[in-house]
Amino acid sequence: MAIQDIYPTALRLLGRPVLVVGGGPVAARRAKGLLDAGAVVTVVAPVASPALQEMADAGLLTWAARRYDSKDVDGAWFVQTATGDSAVDALVSADAEAQRIWCVNASDHEASAAWTPAVAEVDDVKIAVNAGGDPRRAMAVRDAVATALETGDLPLRRR
Repeated sequence: MAIQDIYPTALRLLGRPVLVVGGGPVAARRAKGLLDAGAVVTVVAPVASPALQEMADAGLLTWAARRYDSKDVDGAWFVQTATGDSAVDALVSADAEAQRIWCVNASDHEASAAWTPAVAEVDDVKIAVNAGGDPRRAMAVRDAVATALETGDLPLRRR
């Protein structure tokens, strides 16, 4: 997959079920972002990081404390893998693909149907940057644009 093979878009996930498979810090960051977008988040992982546990305890998401099962993707609008185990991530991604569900495979951006961009918000502008699967470059570009908006070097105009 090359950068020209992607179609930039934004997803409206408000009230829609999404699945995060994995319980570590990456899964927690992705779950938080999905919650911020209004998604109904289910996390499947045998163990949850403190941040995920806190979100589950607060009733913000549902945590299924077990290993992934192929039926977990049923009914999801969007899936995010973040297990740290490329075989599990590949299985989740294949299951999602079989059901035509968009899935970000954190283990293999080349095989992933979708990518998570580096995101920032400045006032009412949301910046999302993809850099061909290079997260450090995407973060650097995102930060440069956000700084330019914040300092006025890049004018923020409302229409």
